[in-house]
Amino acid sequence: MKKNTLDIAIVDDQARDASSLHRLLSDYALYNNLETYISEFRSAEEFLHDYQPYAFNIVFMDIYMNELTGIEAAKEIRKTDRDIFIIFLTTSQDHMREAFSTHAFDYIEKPIGESRLYSVMDDVLDRHTSIVNEPYLHFSSNRSDYLLYLKDIMLIRTSDKNYLEIIDINSIPYRTRMTFKEVSDLLASVNYFLEINRGITVNLNYITGVKNGICNIKGGILAPVNLSKQAEIERIWINYKFNKVRASHKGLIRQKEREKSKK
Repeated sequence: MKKNTLDIAIVDDQARDASSLHRLLSDYALYNNLETYISEFRSAEEFLHDYQPYAFNIVFMDIYMNELTGIEAAKEIRKTDRDIFIIFLTTSQDHMREAFSTHAFDYIEKPIGESRLYSVMDDVLDRHTSIVNEPYLHFSSNRSDYLLYLKDIMLIRTSDKNYLEIIDINSIPYRTRMTFKEVSDLLASVNYFLEINRGITVNLNYITGVKNGICNIKGGILAPVNLSKQAEIERIWINYKFNKVRASHKGLIRQKEREKSKK
């Protein structure tokens, strides 16, 4: 059986609590044939200092810490990382509503019991398995390594010879030494990227309009369109939106039918 790999961060200013959680996670990994890399941080500031999007799959975040709280740290994380599983740790349920406003995956009260942790990890593993099948682009920029899922990239365009500019869903640009040809095959593996001009490809999910030779992209980003193909590009975008809505509608109908059959 091939092992799954998880990168886990524990952010807790209580060394004893962090050590106990570390041990439980290691036991869970052993029982479930997982390869895990577990890192401990004694403050939110320490964790955020060199934080890179998608560096971790899961973060167990204590809410009550000196200086920056776990909820404040989670809000910072969400500015650049939508996919990390944030699981809050606390001694009280007082901040549960605020915690889930950061799109937290779960909330565990201390002291952490084995059965509760294992149940949460089972749920994470189910979700993680589907996420890891998402196609992604791995590249280096400004001496740091990045991994971005294709669905989280809005625009890729050439930037000088042998360089690309990649813009993610948070409108953050990355400049990497890579040619457009090098990413073409990867982008062809999904149906939502469209080349609108030579050396410029756009994620159809983030286009907001095509007019007067300009492609408008979420966040106020503009990209020039090949004028001779503008009508075709606009047609492809509109058809993509229509088919996406129709597929979503069919999915809701199937879900309601399944729920009805269970009654």
